Amino acid sequence: SDGLIIYPTNNEAIETTLAMGCWSEKLTTGQDKAAITAGLTSGEGQQFDVYLAGKKQGTVNWPLMGLHNIHNALSAIAAARHIGVTMTQSCDSLSAFRSVKRRMEIIGKVGGVTLYDDFAHHPTAIATTLSGLRAVVKQQRIVAIVELGSNTMRSGVHHDKLAPALQEADKVIFYQAADLTASLATVIHAIGQHATAYTTVAEIIDAVVIMANQGDHIVIMSNGGFDGIHQKMMTALTTQ
Repeated sequence: SDGLIIYPTNNEAIETTLAMGCWSEKLTTGQDKAAITAGLTSGEGQQFDVYLAGKKQGTVNWPLMGLHNIHNALSAIAAARHIGVTMTQSCDSLSAFRSVKRRMEIIGKVGGVTLYDDFAHHPTAIATTLSGLRAVVKQQRIVAIVELGSNTMRSGVHHDKLAPALQEADKVIFYQAADLTASLATVIHAIGQHATAYTTVAEIIDAVVIMANQGDHIVIMSNGGFDGIHQKMMTALTTQ
């Protein structure tokens, strides 16, 4: 009886499910037409105001970027409010948050090239990661390196969604692992000439070292170890 369903607006699947029957209190979050909303004060989403029913409750200023992180913050603020934590307190606490590993974690910077590690391992996560980065880096080049690590990704279930998810990347490199059960040919064709695939990590590193220019942002997206590519890439970029 004291439960609360917190969910984002503009999600048709959730709305359809709740319409089937919901007997708990509901609270929406989002950037518009929601009970709890965010108003961006920086284009990259690293600073935003939080509102309840249109009234400002506080400001979050943190190192995270992208709309997906803002949505996560609003959900956390809503949940904390339900158990008695004021929204102002939550905003202050989130402003002190320093993120977690593998969520757009900067591995290093060398020669004006920034290397990131991100846990994105399905099309929706890939799209939100890249759109968040694009908001920050503007016109600078984004190179997305993708390992299809999950069972669904490896089987090809999401192949039709990969090209749209990767549209913010200027260059896309896939790791065509030997045990990948589905061909990447149709995905690469859909993306176009700026997409390619390699069968070894060494080939990927060699390709990136050759193409990397000052101002580039290289995002490695995988839910696994990816054969230690992160440090190997940093070493290669440093010694080129």
